[in-house]
Amino acid sequence: VPVLYELAGKRVMQLLGLVIGIGNIEDNISNSLRLKFIKFGIEGFLKNPFWGYGEAQYEFLNPVVKAFSHSNFVEIAFNLGIIGLISFYFPYYKILKKAHQTKNKIPGSYYAFAIGFLVSSFIESIALIFYYDLYNWLIVIAVYKLIELEGKKGILTQVQNL
Repeated sequence: VPVLYELAGKRVMQLLGLVIGIGNIEDNISNSLRLKFIKFGIEGFLKNPFWGYGEAQYEFLNPVVKAFSHSNFVEIAFNLGIIGLISFYFPYYKILKKAHQTKNKIPGSYYAFAIGFLVSSFIESIALIFYYDLYNWLIVIAVYKLIELEGKKGILTQVQNL
């Protein structure tokens, strides 16, 4: 659909080009800055990988401009180090593990929903910062509980069959 491509498709394609290294990112000022932000964040992380520099320090230490890194992975790694990355993404791992454990007990649509949520969160982590967002955590908890309850008791399936 041409309208959707004009609204979001171009940005998504530019983001993918940035991530996988295709196209000329220098033609797009936004992507060029994102790349500088990401490089600075990775370099900082490599200098202080275990604990990072402290909460919300990226924007204050960024020499390009006072701004966030525009990447959840980079922001967490720079600010909180490997400990922060593991702590933040552990619930996502738990969703993946629970979905895999209950794959044969839950309807395929619930499993696909959980996997789709994880994939979309991974993609978002490349270009957005959401680790401080309460709504993100509410969704993480809801997805985990959906998979857990359906796997244990089939509650949602029972309700659908009424």
